[in-house]
Amino acid sequence: MNARLLASLALLASGCVNTVAEAGTSGPATQSAAEADATATPVATNIESATMPSVALAAAPHVTSMHEVVLDRDGKSALTLDVTGGVRLWTSFDADAVPWVLPVEEPLWMSLAATESGFLAAFIDTTGGAHVARIEVTKDGARWVTAFDLPPIDPMFEVHVLGGGTRILALGVDHRVRLWDAHGKVLAELDEHGVIPWQLRVGQDAKGKTHAAVVQFAPVRMQRLEVSDDSLALVGEPQTLAIDQSPNRNDIGMSSDGRYATAMQKPLPKKGRFEIEVVDLRDGTRRMLVAESDTRFRPRVHPLADEIIAETGSGRALRLPLDAAVPWEPGSDRTLLTPVVAEAVSYDGSDEFSLMHTTTSGGVHAIAWGDALRVQSIDGQSRKVVQRSSLAAHAVGLSPTGTTVAWGTADEIILESVDGTGEVRRLAAMGGTPRLLAFAGDDHLVTMNDKGKVQLREIDTDTVLDTVSMPVVWGIERTGWRPDDTGGSVVLASSRPSEPLQVLTVEAGKLGSLQTVNPSERTAWPEGGKPRGRESSDWMASLGHELGALQLRPVEVVGTAPTATGEHSVVVQKHRSEWTSSDVHLTMIDTERNARVWVRKAQGLHDTSWSRDGQRFAYVDRAGGHVCDGATGESILDQRWAPRVSPPNDAP
Repeated sequence: MNARLLASLALLASGCVNTVAEAGTSGPATQSAAEADATATPVATNIESATMPSVALAAAPHVTSMHEVVLDRDGKSALTLDVTGGVRLWTSFDADAVPWVLPVEEPLWMSLAATESGFLAAFIDTTGGAHVARIEVTKDGARWVTAFDLPPIDPMFEVHVLGGGTRILALGVDHRVRLWDAHGKVLAELDEHGVIPWQLRVGQDAKGKTHAAVVQFAPVRMQRLEVSDDSLALVGEPQTLAIDQSPNRNDIGMSSDGRYATAMQKPLPKKGRFEIEVVDLRDGTRRMLVAESDTRFRPRVHPLADEIIAETGSGRALRLPLDAAVPWEPGSDRTLLTPVVAEAVSYDGSDEFSLMHTTTSGGVHAIAWGDALRVQSIDGQSRKVVQRSSLAAHAVGLSPTGTTVAWGTADEIILESVDGTGEVRRLAAMGGTPRLLAFAGDDHLVTMNDKGKVQLREIDTDTVLDTVSMPVVWGIERTGWRPDDTGGSVVLASSRPSEPLQVLTVEAGKLGSLQTVNPSERTAWPEGGKPRGRESSDWMASLGHELGALQLRPVEVVGTAPTATGEHSVVVQKHRSEWTSSDVHLTMIDTERNARVWVRKAQGLHDTSWSRDGQRFAYVDRAGGHVCDGATGESILDQRWAPRVSPPNDAP
């Protein structure tokens, strides 16, 4: 049983459903600042008295789809989480913004606040351990500096960085609520007999003041928690809340100014009607808001100071003003209440699936879903979208030394260094779907589109030096490139089974003559794919491979990509004859030893390429572009996004 499952079971056992996208809240405490100074011990060494772990941060987009976002208290920056556990810090929401990659993996909880010199961020890992760090951001870059860590022997449910980033409110699995400073020193603690907080709610009003409440269960109750002068104190009486599901962060809310609690019910799952009870946390008075959604989905509720935002999952949200709520007595007939007429606003990207992952803070609504981060004001105006274009490449080429990679898309050819240094260049498109892209030396590119049009280009000027059309019968089954000392050869296999291979030589900066390959000689050109039927075993054997020893079945072998010297080859394995229709396994074979060296999985393979020296191997599939170490198969570059081009080159 993994750590995430264990942590999830602990949360479920507590009756609490948390998601990292939801803003944190706080819990009660009774110790004064003076008492804390006398008795508390730091959680971690003060960073001003010892050297704490520090690491420079790189800027890069998520490599997989985003699915969670946490805004800072002012709504001006954010943390995002992707489906593989990667975390990014966004300091800007401009269209060309690139986030900072944080050294955090798959947190169960995230919280963020801006400080005078950058940010303070807090996380809970899958074991329950807490991690707090300063993130210093300057015009020269960003740096992660560990503030303190709390080991999993004292696991946490929630950690909330408060406005200004100087204090942190935390709820432990032991139900103690603690107030830390930014170095991990305990300033105050709540551990009262009979008070068992299971969740916290934290808000910040327009003046930047923190408001908090504790949530207790059996029955569900919420009580105000005062956080001031480095002390914590429960205020007033706990107010009972009526909900129709297990306690969760959506149905139980608190206004950003801490004045009232909300409890939502949706009695008929297939109907749009929902009800929100509004409970004043100061005097216990109750009111009710009833509204009709335009969908049957359970709405996402965001309690603000003067209104409640209810997202419906249709890309819209209802703005429910508090002054429209009617007085309410528990036990009264809810069906007699008339739905209010609410103003609707548009929230781009808010749908059935992303609905419960949106968040609000500082008058801002945010959603990080798929490839886009969308941020807009609560009223639906002032919208910003940060979205990267996927690298939809169909062909790939590696320079002779493997230091530069070329991605061929329908719209352009993109050249970038494999190690991420230097400029990214854009060359003119091939005029159709790319089928082949190869370096003929360091200065020239050979391209071919789906119509068989082959061009030789000078890279520096993106000038087409020569053009030849290779005959395509029915369609293109395979293409390949065989480099040599003076250039290389383009290999084309048509979809028609009886059609011979076509080979076009490239030599001394020119396209040469077009030749056909007799069926009896086809095994000498593995770049063009395999012959049909039973001949595949003979074809592989001619390359020095013994299929049985390699644990390969003839029907599974549908292609090969050999190095220039033939010492190694990547074999494409799957059960269908078309490369792009399903996932494949790429198995690198050492021909001399007749041994498998490494295996990688590709999601619908489009094209492959070796560097001339055989040190690096590249391929493109549905997931993007990949460059790996030829000897080990380890990733060197995984490019999901189209690299940003700077400066852009004008296409001729």
